[in-house]
Amino acid sequence: MSTVPERTLNWLYSVLTSEYHDVNRTYADVAATLSHYSSLKPRTEVYSSGSSALLLRLSGTLPVTFRGATYRFPITIWIPHAYPREAPLLYVTPVQGMVLVPGNYVGSEGRVYHRYLAQWAEYWDRSSIIDFLDILRGIFAKEAPVRTQQQDGFGQQLQRGAEPTPPPLPP
Repeated sequence: MSTVPERTLNWLYSVLTSEYHDVNRTYADVAATLSHYSSLKPRTEVYSSGSSALLLRLSGTLPVTFRGATYRFPITIWIPHAYPREAPLLYVTPVQGMVLVPGNYVGSEGRVYHRYLAQWAEYWDRSSIIDFLDILRGIFAKEAPVRTQQQDGFGQQLQRGAEPTPPPLPP
């Protein structure tokens, strides 16, 4: 665990007081998450899903041990105004050189789906971002959400700048 700078915590509190319904719980959960996962950085940004809202988001990487090595998978967590009564929205956000790998828990747009999030509203008083990230680390340890483009032969050719070789003409 690392110490979150006081300036960041002050900024966080000021952001939450203007829009968020449960400022104290949201502040406590986000501060604990930032302390536990120092790669996550808070920002505000407009999130659109039918209507636009200025939301707090945490972006960075989630350290996961996968096949004996530690990888840092890029994620973004959107905190809705109704948090903690409403679940956060999590996305896998591949960076340059990475390709999203949709699977059992990650959709083709990168959104993370899990029963914990689906049942969040029912158990909001016992649910937290940090607990879900622990669950997500276990999931990603078995099913990586991204891979490098180099693992894709077509991607390798494009990265090197070569044109893919066309198939031979039929006789």
